[in-house]
Amino acid sequence: MSGNTDSIDTGRMGPRTLVDLFLERFSRTVSKAVGQDLRFGPLDEQGSAVVSRGSVQVTMSIFEDEPAALVFVCPVMPVPASGRESLYRRLLELNFVSTADAAFAVDARSEKVCLRAMRPIAHLQYEEFEELLDTVATVADEWDDRLRGEFG
Repeated sequence: MSGNTDSIDTGRMGPRTLVDLFLERFSRTVSKAVGQDLRFGPLDEQGSAVVSRGSVQVTMSIFEDEPAALVFVCPVMPVPASGRESLYRRLLELNFVSTADAAFAVDARSEKVCLRAMRPIAHLQYEEFEELLDTVATVADEWDDRLRGEFG
């Protein structure tokens, strides 16, 4: 797949096609910026792809049930055995202004604190995709070591 998503009616293509196009464009942008060929995506059979940014890995997954949505998730730290109430309060305080369009959450299955952002795919533009990916990666990279230092 190649093409510039600026000239495509993104509201009419399927969620996988749109996200694959965005991943291809993102790969070209990052490759040009760092001066080496990097490839992100396409989505795997489950509708997921991983992008490494800084010291973190952001997993993006699509949910194709209507309305289709794109979720960015980045693990930050394990939930500690003790001091959970203090951690949860700190995460809520950070969610208030420090996480931009993302939010801290707890994945009950893995018992990990994650940073996540979620958007409907309909009419999603590349610039919003890139901004959300950058936000999740930047905020997670900023807070992962700090939270581990505070809460173990």
